[in-house]
Amino acid sequence: MAQMRAERHVARLEDVRLRARRSCSAVAEIAR
Repeated sequence: MAQMRAERHVARLEDVRLRARRSCSAVAEIAR
């Protein structure tokens, strides 16, 4: 059960990282 929660937490971190990278690239496109 704890392992499942940890995996879900990791998945959420990955999602946040991808979203942050996407927004950063979008900002770079606008700045260009």
